[in-house]
Amino acid sequence: QNAAEAATFRVNVKEYLETQAAQMIQIEQDLEGQAQHAAEAAALRVKMEEDLEAQADQIAQIEQDLEEQAQNAAEAATFRVNVKEYLETQAAQMIQIEQDLEGQAQHAAEAAALRVKMEEDLEAQADQIAQIEQDL
Repeated sequence: QNAAEAATFRVNVKEYLETQAAQMIQIEQDLEGQAQHAAEAAALRVKMEEDLEAQADQIAQIEQDLEEQAQNAAEAATFRVNVKEYLETQAAQMIQIEQDLEGQAQHAAEAAALRVKMEEDLEAQADQIAQIEQDL
């Protein structure tokens, strides 16, 4: 009997360890996916920063060219005003995007809460039906 119990115990331990190994593999895969997403996000951020730096360099070069071509100060001032307005518009758009994303997150949270409520209602209805069937 002890041998049978030991064999059963070994089988149970083996199954437990296999389950743990599968879970560890899944966790590793999840972490690799997260690392990939983080790397992609970092690469995108670097690319965006480089693009912004390139745009800033282009704007600076345009301003320098305008000055070097001896165009009047009014044109250079107008250009700077336009750039400022553009950047303010971009900032306002970014704020709007952030607000939109916050609104979407709120809607998602509300939808999740509604789903949970509906699941609870369905479970309660299933319990009521089961009770009615049992009563019948």
